[in-house]
Amino acid sequence: MTQLMLDLTEYVHGELKKDVVITHLLRSKRTQESIYGKNTKRISPHMLWQAVDIRDRIYTPDQKLKIVTYLKNYDLMNRAQFIPAANSRTVWVHQVGLHGMHFHIQYIGAMVYNFYCGATISSGKTMDSTGKKVDSSSAVRRSH
Repeated sequence: MTQLMLDLTEYVHGELKKDVVITHLLRSKRTQESIYGKNTKRISPHMLWQAVDIRDRIYTPDQKLKIVTYLKNYDLMNRAQFIPAANSRTVWVHQVGLHGMHFHIQYIGAMVYNFYCGATISSGKTMDSTGKKVDSSSAVRRSH
């Protein structure tokens, strides 16, 4: 998660000249229940240090689309559960109850850094677009 957030911050600063504001990181069971109800059995990736929420209201609709498109580059390496409503493993812009719209960003996998200038560095096993594991040890990939 740390590398993804550093990468996102670099991208947003460089391309959009804006900040990234984290609104939720680690979530306790009590907080999870206050958001989703006492009877929820759901284990949130926030409870496992595998997700962050960031503020969305500081971006224009076009900037939000650019951020979503950029973060979907992580889908190939991400082992997090696929989010059907977002068509992504990594990013979803949504609202929960009265908590407001926000970006939900989740990542489980090898350390990876997608430089917004077009290169990707990753290590360890990753997944291709079909979900098949591939070895990408110390791989550098150009995405132009």
